[in-house]
Amino acid sequence: MKKSNKEETQQLAVRGAKQRDIRAKDIFGNPELCAQFLRDYADIPILKHVQPQDIEEAELRHHFFEEAELNSDNVKRIRVKDAEVSGELTELYVVALIEHKSYIDHDVAMQLLRYMVCIWYDWAKEAKNPSEHRKKEFRYPPVIPIVYYEGKQEWTAGLRLCDRVLLGELFQEFIPDFTYRIVENRKYTQEELLLKEDEMSLLMLLNQIQTAEDISILKALPAERLNRIIRHSSEAVLNEVLRAVQGLCRQLNLTESETAEYTQRVKERNMGYLWENAEDMDIQAERRNTAEARKELAEAKKELAETEKNAEEMQKKLHNMYRVLIQAYRLQGFDRETVRKRIINETEIENAAASELLDQYWDEPKTAE
Repeated sequence: MKKSNKEETQQLAVRGAKQRDIRAKDIFGNPELCAQFLRDYADIPILKHVQPQDIEEAELRHHFFEEAELNSDNVKRIRVKDAEVSGELTELYVVALIEHKSYIDHDVAMQLLRYMVCIWYDWAKEAKNPSEHRKKEFRYPPVIPIVYYEGKQEWTAGLRLCDRVLLGELFQEFIPDFTYRIVENRKYTQEELLLKEDEMSLLMLLNQIQTAEDISILKALPAERLNRIIRHSSEAVLNEVLRAVQGLCRQLNLTESETAEYTQRVKERNMGYLWENAEDMDIQAERRNTAEARKELAEAKKELAETEKNAEEMQKKLHNMYRVLIQAYRLQGFDRETVRKRIINETEIENAAASELLDQYWDEPKTAE
């Protein structure tokens, strides 16, 4: 059974979210980028001077919630130097729990609570003395929950756990309550991100580009400032920028040759001129042509089913829509086999009919509609 457009859209959204989760895991797994994020965007005074060497992976070894294992790589054990405790300067450890979201999750506070309980449970289990956590002087480490959100819509989920409990305000004294820090990428302007002049801010800027319509952001990026950001980047950090550019190329539906060209420029640390040919590609126009052709094709098929009086005329119109659709896909760089499969999936015609249409229209000169 063929999936509906709504089902396909939902599946694409889930797949995109998973891909972003994987990329976020790599980004926050890099101590340099994680330190930049905590210093520049967490807005937590005690983390204002954190350095990469202060950050350790704190992978959970004991978890009794199944989901906790999935995101344990985002748990960071951070050494804070010269922290003031009880009026004295000392060195202590805090735990930063960074959760990535590409969509609004109203249950995130409960999710964070599960992770926090696992972190504290793990901390007690790893103590030198197994019963040390039962002593009066034992203290669990502070856990700072942070949500990094990349979606385009405003974050509307409640920031406190009691928001998720029925009559939370009435029973507040009985509810384990906390708040989390939300970092919304969408709220930062291009200039605010560029002012930081670090790679994490560059990645956040690239992550703001989620549709073809956002390509104007790429065209406006200042070349020399971008080159300055990655000029002395470590290979590990540069690889994260490279992955982000590759993902962006896939998202914008670029051809393999264009993607290879763009990623090569990043490797050469010449990212400032990465999008200098964006004016010529005009991806937005080609996507509009494809969308319009698909819409007209659907309307033509509907009209054809409703009346037989103008069958010959409608058949010509239907074929013209197929021709426009094939040309639109060709202008985007798709090969013949890929176009054949797309036409079959989108229009539900038979394989033989799709091959016949390609034989008829594939060799026509490419022209922008």
